[in-house]
Amino acid sequence: MTTCPYCNYKATNHETLAGETKPNEGDVSFCINCGEVNKFKDGKLVKVDMGSLDEKAKGELNDIRIAWLKMRALESAK
Repeated sequence: MTTCPYCNYKATNHETLAGETKPNEGDVSFCINCGEVNKFKDGKLVKVDMGSLDEKAKGELNDIRIAWLKMRALESAK
């Protein structure tokens, strides 16, 4: 289990951008609670500067964030 450094959400499951379910050191993560981007470091999640990521990762994370925002909007409209 890890804790989001932005919202303190406790996550029990993870999936990397490559589809792996066991993240490694330096893998990027997206919090499903607050929508912020984190990175695995020393066995925990730490805040990450989006500017430090390559363009492919930025694009994938933006796609994930858009899908996440759409789902949040649908849930709040119920």
